[in-house]
Amino acid sequence: MLCLAITGFDVSPHRVTEILGIEPTSAHSAGDALCSGRPARTSAWHLTLGESQSITTGDQHHELLKQLLANLTGKHPNFATLREQAKPKEVTIYGGLHVSRNEQLGIWLTPEQMEFLAACGIGWSLDVFVVEEAATVSTAN
Repeated sequence: MLCLAITGFDVSPHRVTEILGIEPTSAHSAGDALCSGRPARTSAWHLTLGESQSITTGDQHHELLKQLLANLTGKHPNFATLREQAKPKEVTIYGGLHVSRNEQLGIWLTPEQMEFLAACGIGWSLDVFVVEEAATVSTAN
């Protein structure tokens, strides 16, 4: 899963959608009830891809990031307008990388992707989760 998250803005989530010209996968205002029933502490707008899948390879991350950035192509001016009008506290792409303890795994951003993220003022972060490998049972005859 990779998610473009825009949080802590001064306008309605609907206005963020209008500015970006992209429909979110989820959005809420500060004070709205969350799934837990608690009120949201801050406003949030999310565009999430691969929500039901864990990223376990560099290629998966690369493909999801390509898809996410394809949704943002040509939106540089929109992000400038977003910062000016909505004043978000954070604009970032985040996700989780699930790796087994004994595995070595690489994640990369191309120069073009880094340039695009910087031009739009979008941060990038990835949490690493170490997953225990399934226990194997051997039987001797």
